[in-house]
Amino acid sequence: MPERNDDTVDLFYFFYETYKETPKERLLEFMKNASDFNDFKDLSPKDLLEAVCERWVYNAIQKVDKKQTI
Repeated sequence: MPERNDDTVDLFYFFYETYKETPKERLLEFMKNASDFNDFKDLSPKDLLEAVCERWVYNAIQKVDKKQTI
């Protein structure tokens, strides 16, 4: 079984490659309900994409952890 770190890095790059051509406005739409949304608005498109992908990976990890504790 692969290490979690390998899985999370792979997932990050999957999201990155999938959404790398996505306009900044669309990426911001993905984050519109985040409590820290305003922190994302001034990021460059590349930094925003990286932040969005990181957030998605973090959320995926939380969901897996919840399922494993049930």
